[in-house]
Amino acid sequence: MGPAVDRVWVTFDTPQSHSLLVGQEVHFAPFAGTRDLVGTARIAVWARNFMRTNHFDTVVSTGASIALAVLPLASRKGAHCYYIESATRTDGPSLTGSLLTPFRSIHLHTQYECWANRRWKYLASIFDGFRSFSVTQPARPRRVVVSLGMHRGFSFRRLLEQLIRIIPDGTDVLWQVGCTDTSGLDIDAHISLSASELSHAMAKSDVVITHAGVGSAISALKVGKRPILVPRRKRFKEHVDDHQALIAGELDRRELAFSVEADELKWDQVAQAVSWRVERISPALGLNEVYF
Repeated sequence: MGPAVDRVWVTFDTPQSHSLLVGQEVHFAPFAGTRDLVGTARIAVWARNFMRTNHFDTVVSTGASIALAVLPLASRKGAHCYYIESATRTDGPSLTGSLLTPFRSIHLHTQYECWANRRWKYLASIFDGFRSFSVTQPARPRRVVVSLGMHRGFSFRRLLEQLIRIIPDGTDVLWQVGCTDTSGLDIDAHISLSASELSHAMAKSDVVITHAGVGSAISALKVGKRPILVPRRKRFKEHVDDHQALIAGELDRRELAFSVEADELKWDQVAQAVSWRVERISPALGLNEVYF
C-alpha cells in the first residue's frame, strides 16, 4: 500500500507493537494465547464492536487468533480479505489456516510452493529477500545477543542453561528472556526490549542466538547476521508443536541461519557463525519489509 492509503493496525498490546508502530493508528485487541479458544472468542466480540464503527476495503493478516476472529467478519462486511500463512509453516497450513480454508471469500496464500494448491496460492517467501556470504577474517566472538522472544506462557530455560555452560568468561552477553524464569542463573536478564533496542544490540553483536521464531530470525537477518536458531520443542513444553524446528531447518537449508538443538549447542558452533554475514537482495514482491 502506498503512503496515501489509510492504514490501521490491529494487534496485541506488547512492547514490540508499541515500538514497531510508533506514529501509526493502532487498535489493541484483547490478548489471546496460543490455541486459546476463549481468548479468540473475546477478540471476535471486540472485533464485532470495532467493525460497527470502522469500514475497511482490504484486510490482510498472518494470524493467528486475530485472523480467525477478524477475517470472516470483515469478509461478511464486504472487505477484500487476505490471509498470508506464516513462514514458519513450511509443510502445510497452521491450525488458523486450516480453520480459515472453508471460507471461500478469504484469499489464502502460502510462502512455500511445495504445498500450494488450488485453494492456497503461492505468493513468495519473505526469506527470498536475503542471502549470506562468508567473510575471510572473522573476529573471535566477544559480543553475543541471546533472544527468546516474547511468546507468553512458554519458557525456554533449557537453552539458557546450555549457554551458561558453554559461553566463556569475559564474553559480553545481552540476555532477552521473555517469560522464561531465570531464578538461580547468574545472568543480567531483560524480560523485553523495544524493537529498536534489540535491533541495535544485534547489529553491534558478533553473534545472535535466538529461539527459532520468525520475528527474531528476521530481526537478525535485517542487521546482517546469520543467526543460530534453536527450536523450542513440544516434548519439553516449550511450544504447542515442533514448527520451530521446521523453520530453523528451512533457514539452515537456505544458508541464512544455523539450526542447532539446545542440548547440542557448542561454543565452536557459535564461533563459526561469526564467519558469515547476510545482505538484502530485491525480492519480486518486496516481502522483506513485512513480518510474517
